[in-house]
Amino acid sequence: MGAANATTSEGTPIMLSFQGFGKTLQQQARVVQFSIENPDERLAVGQPVTVRAFVGKPVSGFILPRSAVVRGGNGETIVWLHAHPERFAPKPVHMEAFDAERVVIRAGLSEGERVVVQGSELINQIR
Repeated sequence: MGAANATTSEGTPIMLSFQGFGKTLQQQARVVQFSIENPDERLAVGQPVTVRAFVGKPVSGFILPRSAVVRGGNGETIVWLHAHPERFAPKPVHMEAFDAERVVIRAGLSEGERVVVQGSELINQIR
């Protein structure tokens, strides 16, 4: 596990240090334990925070919803670009899963290209 930080509902940042994983499941999830650096006592017991833990290697590429990626006529993985008003162009891409709802486009896209993220299947059917 890499670095981690937390933010209170007021936006106050708090640094965390990873301590370990719990040995049991709670509500079908594994508990991750951190110690907090709280020198100014900015955090009270029971106060909710949003935790961001950084794990693994940094991801390079474009993160898109899975709905943006479709299979072309020849089976290749494509996204649809919004080229001009009412004109869309297919673009072959290389992707990997990012999480349950998103993918990482590793190759095939450039900065500034406008990708269709909703309705790609419909465009794919009428091409």
